[in-house]
Amino acid sequence: MLRARRFAAPVMLLALGLAVAGSGCGHIDPALIDPSLLPENVTVLRLQMPAFEGAQIQGIRMWRRSELSDQFEPVSEIRFVGIVSEQGQEFLEYRLLDPAGNPLDLPLSATIERDGASAQVALWFLRFSLPGEFKASVFNAAGESALSAQGIAL
Repeated sequence: MLRARRFAAPVMLLALGLAVAGSGCGHIDPALIDPSLLPENVTVLRLQMPAFEGAQIQGIRMWRRSELSDQFEPVSEIRFVGIVSEQGQEFLEYRLLDPAGNPLDLPLSATIERDGASAQVALWFLRFSLPGEFKASVFNAAGESALSAQGIAL
């Protein structure tokens, strides 16, 4: 019960912040929001994904280094819903999933910046765990990639 209460506030703050920032528009660009206005559990991940379309990527799994085992453990997921096009601009629609794998009732989208076969996106990320070192992997129907070579502190 404590865990649920601890993370309810950041989820509500994120929802409120996105609703206020995006009122009147269908897409909220994370790059336009001052990071200092966000709760510490919310950040923007800027990702470069090679072979974005060809790999049929279904989502990103975030991993956090455990202080106990010194191994990376899965802590959350960003699930891709689809790609939509509006007025010549492509958007990646996605959902954040909590640690139990339940999608948050908060539809999100990100502008897709293409460079050949690769794509760059800025995605909202809600940290459900304590701060630490995080890595990412991508997955599709065939399986999951290795963890990213570089970690980031979140």
